[in-house]
Amino acid sequence: MATKRVTPIDEDFAQAQNISINAAFQASPRACIILASQQITFTNASGSTVSITFVPNSVNPQQKIFNDIQSLQSGPAPSAPQTPNAPNGNGSVNYHINAGGKSYGPFGIQVGDGPLIVFLTLSGSNITCTPDPVAIPPYNSTLGIAGTIEFVPDNINNDYSIGWPGGDPFTPPITYPDSQPHGDSATTLPADYSYNVTTPNPKEGGSGAGTVKLKGS
Repeated sequence: MATKRVTPIDEDFAQAQNISINAAFQASPRACIILASQQITFTNASGSTVSITFVPNSVNPQQKIFNDIQSLQSGPAPSAPQTPNAPNGNGSVNYHINAGGKSYGPFGIQVGDGPLIVFLTLSGSNITCTPDPVAIPPYNSTLGIAGTIEFVPDNINNDYSIGWPGGDPFTPPITYPDSQPHGDSATTLPADYSYNVTTPNPKEGGSGAGTVKLKGS
């Protein structure tokens, strides 16, 4: 009797994840999740030569998951494949597509369940969120992995509070930078989610803001 063949997830994701760049210099998928053993390639269908620059890790700038791609010509040939160099097989990175003196993005690639790190720094009464804005992928039902983010404070003594005026898309909710990954739920809709960061540390009060772009395909 014939036995039904079950295709494991690793086999489904054995091929390189190709990201296509269209005439508006937008990536498709705009943000994606790949396995640690999976490669990525870019196909430039924009009609112009582009470069792709990856945003440095805001806490560990020397930690590079992928290398920048310079002068990727338009055409059917994809870029050379890259295997992610992610610590512990996990990590996230944002990137921009550059063409004609303009930059487009951010777009995102998540390796495993590694979070996209946002570093909060306080200077006087100003709180800076780096990078901003950020792009993370939505929940991937095939892999059972959520797009994740992690807010890291510059100083544990800085009492930051994080609020989401339009609603918090993450589970568990993010109300302060606890240096723990938070993932979007399977029901979270791809959209732009704004957040505010405050701290009572300075006498005049400190504040900052940012945007998480939760992007689909």
